[in-house]
Amino acid sequence: MITLGSIPRETAAERFPFLAARYPGRRAALKEFTHRDPDFVFWIFPDGKLHDAKDSHLRNTPRGYEFILDDEPDYGGFLRGRVATWLDHQLIVVYCREEALAAPGPQLDQFLRRGRAADCHSRERAGGQR
Repeated sequence: MITLGSIPRETAAERFPFLAARYPGRRAALKEFTHRDPDFVFWIFPDGKLHDAKDSHLRNTPRGYEFILDDEPDYGGFLRGRVATWLDHQLIVVYCREEALAAPGPQLDQFLRRGRAADCHSRERAGGQR
């Protein structure tokens, strides 16, 4: 799903073909893209604090919150995501219930408080622009 406030699906699909409305194997293509060479892997606490998960959500769960791994797709109120870049186009993927980021509400606010920080952090790791 393309979330509220994102670019139109058609524009996203021009940059990332697997985001087209009809794309067989979308999940596999998305996973392959975001896991191959992620810019940034993150957790966002319910209060908006950003946690750097290095290269793996499983191995780098916030300390004391390991139980969230057993609460898919709600993750105990945390948001889990990855940032990946192809050419000059950046894709931020958040793993959650489809409706969570579809309309204004607490989870969209949680993401927006730290989504920009994830973008900045990934650019710093890449040495500025990619």
